[in-house]
Amino acid sequence: MAVHWAWWVLAAAAVALAGAGVWRRRVAVRWGLGGAGAAGVCVALVTMPQPWASDAELLGQLPPQTSQGGAFRTSGACRACHPAEDASWRQTFHRTMTQAAGPASIKAPFDGRRLTDAGRTFVVRREGEAFVADLMDGATVKQQWRVVMITGSHQLQAYWVRTAKGNLIQFPWVYVIRDGVWLPNDASFLQPEPEPSETVFRSYYWSSNCVFCHTTAPVEASASTAFTETAVAELGIACEVCHGPAADHIARHQNPARRYLDHLADAPDPTIVNPGRLDHERASTVCARCHTAFPASNDEDSSGVNIQPGDRFADHVNLGLLADVYDDGVAQLEADERTEGEEEVVGTLWPDYTVRVAGREYNGMVMSQCTIRGGMSCLSCHQLHGGAPNKLLAPDKVGAEGCRPCHAEHFDQLAAHTHHAPGSPGSDCLGCHMPYASYGLLGATRSHRIDSPRATGVDTRDRPNACNLCHLDRTLAWTAVQLETWYGRPAPALDREHHRTAVGVLWLGRGDAVQRTIAVWHLGQPAVQAASDVRALVPFAAPLLNDDYAATRYVAARALARVPGFEGTPLAPMAAPNVRRARVEAVLSRWRREGPSVGRSELMQREDGSLDGAQVERLEAARDRWPASITE
Repeated sequence: MAVHWAWWVLAAAAVALAGAGVWRRRVAVRWGLGGAGAAGVCVALVTMPQPWASDAELLGQLPPQTSQGGAFRTSGACRACHPAEDASWRQTFHRTMTQAAGPASIKAPFDGRRLTDAGRTFVVRREGEAFVADLMDGATVKQQWRVVMITGSHQLQAYWVRTAKGNLIQFPWVYVIRDGVWLPNDASFLQPEPEPSETVFRSYYWSSNCVFCHTTAPVEASASTAFTETAVAELGIACEVCHGPAADHIARHQNPARRYLDHLADAPDPTIVNPGRLDHERASTVCARCHTAFPASNDEDSSGVNIQPGDRFADHVNLGLLADVYDDGVAQLEADERTEGEEEVVGTLWPDYTVRVAGREYNGMVMSQCTIRGGMSCLSCHQLHGGAPNKLLAPDKVGAEGCRPCHAEHFDQLAAHTHHAPGSPGSDCLGCHMPYASYGLLGATRSHRIDSPRATGVDTRDRPNACNLCHLDRTLAWTAVQLETWYGRPAPALDREHHRTAVGVLWLGRGDAVQRTIAVWHLGQPAVQAASDVRALVPFAAPLLNDDYAATRYVAARALARVPGFEGTPLAPMAAPNVRRARVEAVLSRWRREGPSVGRSELMQREDGSLDGAQVERLEAARDRWPASITE
């Protein structure tokens, strides 16, 4: 039986419904206290009886499992013959992407603390083996739910409870594992915030989105609605996601003699897919099914619904249509006729059509000459079995070593090529050719469009260039001169602003939400602090503590806390606006007390080191306030 990757269908349908396209289906869900009145009807959630369900009963509340006509066998059936591969897979975050809730899987403290946002207070606590969320009405528990499933185990963790209709729906708070912080789900995405009058948590139905990339072989239970329960072959990203359904493979190898003969054979086993035996296009397609943003199409085949391990991605999806989708979205926004869908489309790409969203690495890679001319695939650097769990890089491809096989001549003359000292950030291949120019998971991530540095980042929505992401305190004109002198790269025509003002100041002050968030993230990185006068940029980062976007506020606070002298900057993006404004002023006051005694004009400083207030006001007035929505 063919595998139906239903997530491609839903993603394509969401794009079509949006008009110009969208890669994530967002669902407004109202979590209320009873009579919602004009605010709308509340989602009815299950009030769990006491005592809490046993672990066996809890498993019955998870998504139903199906072998899809007997084609799938789950990872447990693979373990006996492939123990080493099973052991290495169990160390990955793919395996733990989706799990039943329990003491071993839940990372957040359910310790009785109160979580309050937008007028809703939850108490999260543990009761025996049960992890419980109480919705409070003052001091009274209005409703209770048990967390039945979790998504994520590395960066963020989301929690799922059941509605009265049986749907899994996301609890409206997530846990940021690396920072040890609870955060409202709305704030964990880079997206416009609801108006103050809206008592809405934009939460998500499991079956409308997350299931399609966070489990193995999901199948819609009903085509009539996106919100019916979705059956899966296995929770988490398991063997059959990459190798295809294993029933025929297992049946073929019941005979030990057959197993031995196939082991000795040079020909690939026709009953299973080994990505390592595929050509570079097909090998990357195994990853591309989840790590791609793609356009909608009325042609079902081009929507990606039939993609299976071993296929060529280009036979199913025309990524060239992305440019048209993006241009249509920009036109809708400029006409002020936007929908949330258009915001998401525009948020997904830089104007040069480079993807700027984490988790969509395939889009960038296939635009790279390393792939177009060099045949590079995802497996050229990444290795699921035996790679380090974080980033899954092959042991011999960590850092710049992944570049050496094709570019050994540059390693032999590194300083002559990079014009930076060997071992310095400026001689890091990845820093220059794969900079952190995408956004996701409350931070910047590496762009997988591998190209050479250019003086980009001219306009407020443009992709920042690798040079200035380190040298934030330099002008774009300075970068253009270096690149022309060193590499003969013609300098672009730049306006007066880019000759007299540091591009980091411009990105932080007037960039759109994505540009300024990526810029402020860099402020907290050691490589940037070694290359730039980051303290001089603090006055332009400080206002982002009260940015319109909660995710930007979060990233800004974390970055400022890593700048020497500002370590105490609190990580509290959901504080009241007056509190946020006071924190901005506190950072600025400290900077004024400890600021430079000699100023730099490109940093909007007077000769005595003080800020030129008139210039700063003009910068703030020029901020790009286009709505941006990053569809992680």
